[in-house]
Amino acid sequence: MFSIDLLQVVFWSITYILIIVFSIIKHSYFMPIIAGFLNFSWEINALYFDLINGSYNFVTIFHFIWVSLDFLIMVIIFFYYIDKNKKMLLTFVSIPVLVIVINFIFTVKNGQLHSCFIIDIIMAICYLVFSIKSHNNIIELTVIGITKLIGDFFAFIMYRQDTLVNIIGIIVFVINAIYLIILNNKPINKIKLTINKNEIY
Repeated sequence: MFSIDLLQVVFWSITYILIIVFSIIKHSYFMPIIAGFLNFSWEINALYFDLINGSYNFVTIFHFIWVSLDFLIMVIIFFYYIDKNKKMLLTFVSIPVLVIVINFIFTVKNGQLHSCFIIDIIMAICYLVFSIKSHNNIIELTVIGITKLIGDFFAFIMYRQDTLVNIIGIIVFVINAIYLIILNNKPINKIKLTINKNEIY
């Protein structure tokens, strides 16, 4: 089971890195704001609880890496979205609030595990909305969607013994699949394909 947990960690790390790289290249942001705030707040608590409980292992190392990557994603969201929408600046106040709320949830039985998958389904929904609204950067969003789907799948396999995780994991997989289908059928892709065919002939 260690290898499965490692795989979900690796693919989620790749997802975060892709989000950052694509954001820098495209001068945009590739993580929905709500998902970004929730994710960052959760990772802060995960690392905090690892440290105070003295549970130092490979997951702790990746929690530290994820907090760092999530921080970079927050910076990107600030510069490419919130900085252009000043009224959204106050939303950053929600991060400390989310940190406190999630900190409390972690103290409940299975709170860390369940909150992780609840945030996962929120993130999946946010990306689904992202896919419906997006008409640009389809390739980048698709690549992120694939690595995210694989990471979610391995996380589901790892923790599927839990009933709530089992239910949420299946729902997340379906939403992720729909997300990729929507991106694959975007009109912009068909236009590009038509242009390429015309160039060939």
